[in-house]
Amino acid sequence: MSGKALKAARRNIQMVFQDPYTSLNPRMTVGDIIGEPYEIHPEVAPKGDRRKKVQDLLDVVGLNPEYINRYPHQFSGGQRQRIGIARGWRCAPRSSSPTNPSPRSTSPSRRR
Repeated sequence: MSGKALKAARRNIQMVFQDPYTSLNPRMTVGDIIGEPYEIHPEVAPKGDRRKKVQDLLDVVGLNPEYINRYPHQFSGGQRQRIGIARGWRCAPRSSSPTNPSPRSTSPSRRR
């Protein structure tokens, strides 16, 4: 795969971490965390549109867009998970992968 094709492939595949708090930089605002990939993939959101895109993502995952300037420690666990989901959707990926399989994906013999 060429460099451009690899970069495009990485834009379309994102990880959603099981414990988002450990993957969120406590020194960055939620807007910076979600908007950081737009620096790497500027074709997805030109500089003037980035703040609006981040606010739209916050709205899509059920968080108030006004929370864009808050820090990760100011959110509950469920809200942090939503931030992680928004971060995974930021570049409109076609595929996302949780870090741990869901309980339904384990075999019935393991559930006993």
